[in-house]
Amino acid sequence: KPYGICADDLGNVYVADTGNSRVQKYSR
Repeated sequence: KPYGICADDLGNVYVADTGNSRVQKYSR
């Protein structure tokens, strides 16, 4: 389940997944 979402200045999106204890990065 996604817990939080964040984006940086380069347009990358980070999603905190607490169910799998990881952070996923999505590049533009």
